[in-house]
Amino acid sequence: MSSLFVRKNGFTLVELMVALFLGTIAATGIYKTYVSYSTAADTHEQALELQQNLRVSMSYMEKEIRMAGFDPTESGLAGFFATTGDSSIRFKMDLNKDGDVNDQGEDVGYFVAGPDGDGLYGLCRTDFKPSVSTRYINKNMDPPAAGVMPLNFVYFETTAPLTTPVTGGDLEKIKVVEISMVLRSANKDHSYTNTNSYTNLQGTQIVAAQNDGYYRRRVTAMVNVRNMGLSD
Repeated sequence: MSSLFVRKNGFTLVELMVALFLGTIAATGIYKTYVSYSTAADTHEQALELQQNLRVSMSYMEKEIRMAGFDPTESGLAGFFATTGDSSIRFKMDLNKDGDVNDQGEDVGYFVAGPDGDGLYGLCRTDFKPSVSTRYINKNMDPPAAGVMPLNFVYFETTAPLTTPVTGGDLEKIKVVEISMVLRSANKDHSYTNTNSYTNLQGTQIVAAQNDGYYRRRVTAMVNVRNMGLSD
């Protein structure tokens, strides 16, 4: 009688440990790649959102400030208001040519605030007529504080800036408005520290280095106020 020997092949403990080790390395590499890609995608998305918010916000202000002082009936009611300063602006214009500035969109102000009480600050636009109403243009700005003025205005008659806040007869001298605005990302990147400070076109610091994880972008514009100084 012959004997039949059957050998059952399998993995040794050492082979299993090696396979587990290699699998762990591969999984770790895949996870790190995913995290890196996800972080890069999130950063890119936040940058795009910042740029879009900057364009929209600046477009609103440029368009309306350019019309400040529009007074086709020469009523003398249009122009810049007494609260016009380096961090806020208010102006009037007779858009429907009816001889007053009491209609919606004819008495307008821009400033930074957090009127909703949700802890978020942003560019606000106020309509003062026919009743006061305020709404957000964006919600991506630093709260105003010492050394932090994310919305900045400089006013010119010619080449030298007018003293702010602009008052009295100087309000009628405004012919150019420089706007500087700094927006920040909605979320922090905990792998990033923003050590940048931001200035207006005159070199004046408007947002000091915050040393935090927010991405920030600055945009500036020079607006010719074409309806001011026409009687000069």
